[in-house]
Amino acid sequence: MWFFEETYFAFKSLFRKTEPIQTNPFNDLKNEPNEYPQLFLYSKGDVVIPHTDIENFISYRRQQGVDVSSVCFEDAEHVKIYTKYPTQYIQCVCSFINNCLATPFKPPMETFNSASTTPSSTSMKYE
Repeated sequence: MWFFEETYFAFKSLFRKTEPIQTNPFNDLKNEPNEYPQLFLYSKGDVVIPHTDIENFISYRRQQGVDVSSVCFEDAEHVKIYTKYPTQYIQCVCSFINNCLATPFKPPMETFNSASTTPSSTSMKYE
């Protein structure tokens, strides 16, 4: 069945304008508008993504006001942190989740009614 679906979509794309292929997803990640807390688990042993690139990215997101947590492992290969350090990995993730759940929700200022300077249940906008 998947073959027919793929063939259909490929044929359909010949007659329909499609969006250009993303050529620089790193810029989209750097400029991601959400400000929710982020966790980065990375390693100096990763030869695919150098730890210095991750640290620069973390610094950039922090400059944007994002609450970033990070843990750098010394010798785990790319996407192998959990395999090499399962206990520490789980502890990091659970601690991050607990911190997120323990932190009171603080919506961005633009969600408040412009007539009110303090948040109240009547001035909140939920989308």
